Amino acid sequence: MAAPSRPIPPGHDPARIAKHQAKVLRQAYRACLAAPDEHAVHALRVAARRLLPVLDVWRVHHVRPRRLRKLRRLARALLKMTGPLREVQVRLQAVARERNVHLRDPRALRHRIGQERRQERRALCHRMDHLGTSAFRHLDTLFHPLAGKRARQALDHTAAHLRKRLRKAWKGLRADDPATFHRARIALKRYRYFLLAFAPLLPAEATRQDASLERMQATLGRLNDDRQLLAWLRSLEAPPQAWMAHIRERSARRTQRFLRAHGRSAPVRS
Repeated sequence: MAAPSRPIPPGHDPARIAKHQAKVLRQAYRACLAAPDEHAVHALRVAARRLLPVLDVWRVHHVRPRRLRKLRRLARALLKMTGPLREVQVRLQAVARERNVHLRDPRALRHRIGQERRQERRALCHRMDHLGTSAFRHLDTLFHPLAGKRARQALDHTAAHLRKRLRKAWKGLRADDPATFHRARIALKRYRYFLLAFAPLLPAEATRQDASLERMQATLGRLNDDRQLLAWLRSLEAPPQAWMAHIRERSARRTQRFLRAHGRSAPVRS
């Protein structure tokens, strides 16, 4: 799904989009700092993920590379520090959805996950208090204006790089290796979030398949949730074997359906 080049309309500067994404990240961070509930943590992680492909555009011209690297590290640090709490929140959702036919006594698991959630929430609050808000000041000044030929060059170069990365991850998909699906999911997110961020400056063909990409992302997300949930259940002293067997069977079915539907070729082309 390569987007053919076309001139950037006058008055349309990718820097405005980048500054908006930085503002969304700053607002999501402050909301999570005030109350790191399930919605706030998820919103912060999405904002960090969406900012990363935006930073790739400015990487092309190597302007302020040190400061951009610092911002990239900040976005990745936010993903890392919120990851444990997000995993606990996903576990709690999984237990709440499960029927008793597979999990006969969910109360003990809910109690344990509740304790882990309180622990991870305290740990996240401590990390965020230590980070503070100073790292988010003056984010707007990092994005110098891009217009005309330079803007088109940067967008085309970034799109080609992200497509190449996605095709490589897709080529490595293996039914017996869940990690390959995780890598494909991250590459798909990066490419899709780039398309969404710069949709006003890209041809209509570039975002025409977004609904399909979103469905693939959702399926890969469910497979990743199953993988993490199984790893946690295996760490318990008395894991619920019936539920684990159900999750493994469900994940295997999803994997095979996904590979039959999408595994033959990457969802993008040169």
